[in-house]
Amino acid sequence: MQFSIAAVAAAITASSIIIGGDAFIAPSSLSRSRLVVSNNGALIQNAQNIANRVLYSPKRGWQLHSTDVDDELADIAAAIDYDETATTSTDGDKEVEAAVSKPEAEEEVEKVPNLETTAETKPQAEEVKEPEVVEPEPYKLILEPVPPASYEVVSTPGAGPAGGTVHTLTVHLGAPGHPEPLVIETGKIGRQASAAVTLTRGESVLYATAARDKNVRDLDFLPLSVEHTERFSSAGLTSGAFNKRDGRPGEHEILVCRLIDRPLRPLIADGWRHETQLLSWVLSYDGVRTCDPLAITASAAALWLSDVPLSKPVAASMVGYVDGQLVLNPTVEQMEHSRLTLIVAGTKDAGL
Repeated sequence: MQFSIAAVAAAITASSIIIGGDAFIAPSSLSRSRLVVSNNGALIQNAQNIANRVLYSPKRGWQLHSTDVDDELADIAAAIDYDETATTSTDGDKEVEAAVSKPEAEEEVEKVPNLETTAETKPQAEEVKEPEVVEPEPYKLILEPVPPASYEVVSTPGAGPAGGTVHTLTVHLGAPGHPEPLVIETGKIGRQASAAVTLTRGESVLYATAARDKNVRDLDFLPLSVEHTERFSSAGLTSGAFNKRDGRPGEHEILVCRLIDRPLRPLIADGWRHETQLLSWVLSYDGVRTCDPLAITASAAALWLSDVPLSKPVAASMVGYVDGQLVLNPTVEQMEHSRLTLIVAGTKDAGL
C-alpha cells in the first residue's frame, strides 16, 4: 500500500508516540536527515528515527515497509492537517518541507510589529546643524612713514656706452605706505632707439623704448602702435610650452597696451604721420605691487625724451580704497581688501 509523502511524514511523527517503533523498518544505509513539523508546531529533528520507519525506492518513492497497523496509521494521518506537501529536488531526490498550520500562521501575523506604531515611537532624527560661519577679522591698514615728496636729477658723464652720459631721475612720492622711490634712468641701454628708459621701483624693473620712422606716410590718422610684454624671466620662470620663448600677448598685456595708448595718443601733435612704436617690457617683478601704472609712466617718459612731438609728460598711478582710506599704489595684499581699483593717468595740470 502506497502513501503520499505528507501522510508518511505524519505517520512517522505519530508513530514515535503511539506505535512504538515496529511498524516501519528500513536499512541503516538508507538513513536520511529530515525536519518534520507536528500539528502542535513543535520541530522534531530525528533523522535516525525517521529513516528506520520509512523505506525509499528510486522507482516507487517513499513506501511503508509494514502494513500491520494500516487502520491506526490512516486515522493518525487523517487527524493531522498539513497545508503544504513535500517538494522534489532537481537531482530526483525528494525533500519533506515543514508544514505550518493555520493557527501558527495567525500567531506569527500577530507577532509582526505594527509599522505605524513603530514609526511613531521612533525618536526623530536630530536636525543637522549648519556649521557656523566665522567672519574674518576686518583688515587693518598699516601705512609706513615715508620721506617727504621730492625729486632729484643726477647726470653722470662717462657712465654710459662709448663714454656717454647717464641721467637718473629719483622721485619720492611722499605717500604713506610707499617708501620706495621711482628711479628713471636713461643713456645706458637702448641708445639706437629715439629714446629708451628703465624705471625701477623696489626690485621691479621696466624697460621702455620709443622709435619712429623717418618717412612720412599718407594717412589720415596717427600711426601709433603700443606693445607691452610681461616676460616669464621677470618672475624667474620659464615657459612650459614647446616654444620656450614668450608667445603672443595675453589678455592682460593687451589691456595694459590700451592703458598706455589712451592717455598718450591725444597729446601727440596733430598731423604727425610718422610710424611710431612704443615697446614696454617687464624685466623684473618683485610681486609687491602691480606694474601696470609703471608701464604707462615708463612709456610716456620714453616718448617725452624722443623727438616725437608730445605736448606734456604723463605719469600714472593706482588708487585703492582700504579700511576707509584712499591708498596710493597699494600692495597686492592691500588690493585683496580694497573696494576700489582705479588707475589714473594725467599730467601736472590735469588728469586724462
